[in-house]
Amino acid sequence: MRRAREVWGSTLVEAVVAIAILTTGVVSLCGLVSVAIRTLTITREMTMAAVLASQKLETLAAARWAWARSSNGVEGPGDARAAEYLDAAGGVVGSGTAAGPIVYVRRCSVSPLSADAALDLIQVAVSTCRRVSVSAPACGEETVTVRLATIRSSAAW
Repeated sequence: MRRAREVWGSTLVEAVVAIAILTTGVVSLCGLVSVAIRTLTITREMTMAAVLASQKLETLAAARWAWARSSNGVEGPGDARAAEYLDAAGGVVGSGTAAGPIVYVRRCSVSPLSADAALDLIQVAVSTCRRVSVSAPACGEETVTVRLATIRSSAAW
């Protein structure tokens, strides 16, 4: 027969301490997963915004003087600073006033460079749009913004 001193095993206190340590680790991992998901969402939005800005910048830079400059640096058609509203896939859903499911807001301008009037400064800014509610068609807040710019010679065109 064995004595009580020879029996080795875990006590209830040891089991509770082990569970507490395990629980702390799992809760910490949940916090990390939350941060990782948020970072992934922001990165995806910034990447898409950069692609949309790059596409518009290339279109404007390659255009054969599609917009005539005015004396105050604002170009047509209409006001170049006017917003262009885009859906999640980058398709235009409206301009001027908001329409449709807006995910991105794109603004662009072509203006003479202050240092040399023969050069044009082309700027494109794309922002993600946070709606006030799911059913709200308009942008409540513009959050992440990607800005791209290039210079082209107006004399070459």
